[in-house]
Amino acid sequence: QTVLRRYTDFAQLRDKMGTDVAALLPTLPPKSMVTVRLSSRALQTRQVQLAAFLTEAVAMFSRLENAPLAEFLEATAEDVAAVRTVMDSHERNRVEDSEAREGVAADPQGFSQPSEPTPPSEPSGSGANGSAGTPLDDIREM
Repeated sequence: QTVLRRYTDFAQLRDKMGTDVAALLPTLPPKSMVTVRLSSRALQTRQVQLAAFLTEAVAMFSRLENAPLAEFLEATAEDVAAVRTVMDSHERNRVEDSEAREGVAADPQGFSQPSEPTPPSEPSGSGANGSAGTPLDDIREM
């Protein structure tokens, strides 16, 4: 669903979100004091800047917990509940994936290694002198 907004709506959103939050968001483009229509290029630049502002605001409040942002987006209570359900599901999946990877560490070449070293296996074969050795030792001692 498309929500149409004017520049002043963005400025009001920024003000309603508070100075602490607004300081973390991209600045809004300057307001045109001229009542003449903006050129196509200037309008396009402004739209890109407003989109960056809104994208960052949504990223900061991905669960729509900021009431002014939810209002700006015309999100209903059902919309907010649905977003939160999806975000909760993503968080649960992320935690489960992280827990499943516990105990496995990557080596510098990118291969997975168990985090606990495996004990060395017992050497096979024994030398003629009764000591443990390799099959090559057995051949040499013959």
